[in-house]
Amino acid sequence: MSLLVYELGSNANETKALSSELGDMNFLLFPAESLDLAVLSTVADFRLAAGSLQFVLGYVESPETARDAFVDFVESHPAEELHPMLRRAAAYMDWAGKAAP
Repeated sequence: MSLLVYELGSNANETKALSSELGDMNFLLFPAESLDLAVLSTVADFRLAAGSLQFVLGYVESPETARDAFVDFVESHPAEELHPMLRRAAAYMDWAGKAAP
C-alpha cells in the first residue's frame, strides 16, 4: 500500500480542489500530529467532517442544513441494504440541531 501526503488548509474549498484532483476515490484526511479531527470524502462528493464545532464550521456554513441534506441522501439511496449504516452515520449528526448559532 502506498501513502500519499498532501498539505492543505482546513476548509471546504481546499477539500473540493483535492477531490477534483483525486477523482473517483474515497479518502480520509487528518492532521499528521493528531487524530482529533478528520474529513472523509466519498466518491459521491459527500464530505463528513468530524472534530470541534469550529473545525466543522470551516466546511459547512450551517450544520443543520448539511445534516438535512445528508438525511435526504440516506432516505433516497437506492441500495436499501446500506440504509441502516447510513442512518447510523446520520445519527452522529444529531448534535447539529442543537448547535448554538
